[in-house]
Amino acid sequence: MSGRHFKVHLAPLATPPDAPRTCLLSLVDRTAEFDSARSLRTELLQDSLTGLPNRSAFASAVDEVVAGGGGRDDAVLLVDLARFSRVNESLGVMAGDEVIITVARRLMRLARLSDDRWSNVVLGLS
Repeated sequence: MSGRHFKVHLAPLATPPDAPRTCLLSLVDRTAEFDSARSLRTELLQDSLTGLPNRSAFASAVDEVVAGGGGRDDAVLLVDLARFSRVNESLGVMAGDEVIITVARRLMRLARLSDDRWSNVVLGLS
């Protein structure tokens, strides 16, 4: 959500009885603070490598889907990259990162292809 964020103070000023009422309006631009907080929340809830939700965000999203219920058919797909550490050990960390990025992209592509069939798609890699 974009836009400007202001802290607003409104204070009445002393005026003579026969004069119109006046107020002092003070605006403090807090847009940078709000943008920083939003960016920090995103960083805290998103895997920096894949852009997918991290464990905490994934758990929250699943909790929201479960709490929302509403008669929909929901499913959770867990992808376990079995023995993934062997990729890092034998081919190096960069090759391991590429494997994770490739798996994430394929999952996201599949989720987009099926958007019309499922109302909630929650992805995460562990």
